[in-house]
Amino acid sequence: FLRQLKAAGSYYENISNGSLPFEAHMISNSNSSGNDYYTMSNEMEYYAKGDVFLAELFTEAIDSAKLDIELFFEDKEYSPDDVVFIVFHAGIGQEFSYPSLDPTIYDLKSAYIDEQMMGEIEPIMINKEGLSGTVSYPILSGILLPETQNLIYYDVVEDIFGNPDYGTEDLCEIQIGLTGVFVLQLGYELGLPPMFNNDSSSADYGNPGIGLFGLMDHGSNNGHGVIPAVPNPWTRIK
Repeated sequence: FLRQLKAAGSYYENISNGSLPFEAHMISNSNSSGNDYYTMSNEMEYYAKGDVFLAELFTEAIDSAKLDIELFFEDKEYSPDDVVFIVFHAGIGQEFSYPSLDPTIYDLKSAYIDEQMMGEIEPIMINKEGLSGTVSYPILSGILLPETQNLIYYDVVEDIFGNPDYGTEDLCEIQIGLTGVFVLQLGYELGLPPMFNNDSSSADYGNPGIGLFGLMDHGSNNGHGVIPAVPNPWTRIK
């Protein structure tokens, strides 16, 4: 996970000619008894049924890690307002449609969580000591990502995609890198506008605008998500 953070950060540092330096940190679960993860209160199926539930998962994860996050900030000069919070969940992302049976229909789609998606969900307050006392910071945005975009090699995967006896030499062509979707979501955090049709009332909703030629459209998935396109010139002005 730390390498995924560094890969996404390095992408922006590189395409910005060094004007977007970054630090990447992982929060450790101090009450994990050896398991360095946090367990949510519901099954994955519950959170997969709508955007508001994704925001609920993000908020619950921040709440579960609240004490460890506050411990992390104790010796930092910066505050939670200066940080992008990333929550990785178990399983693959529900970003891509497959030609036949989906063996994991309740995978969670990756998302940039913003105030609009939060809706009426009460944000978690992260406390940090300052010169004038304790300051509470509401966590109103962040990113939800899967642990991987690679299909686990269940037997059913061969039923969907074939095997060496039926023209499929290996599964490399259906594996997707996480960097592309990660830097796309970070683009929203940085204020980059989508370059596809994002008018949900339009019959062309979701259709590409610049396609493979820019990060904030299909270009995020270039090279199977390993070599995302740079932002297009109009976007890079920002």
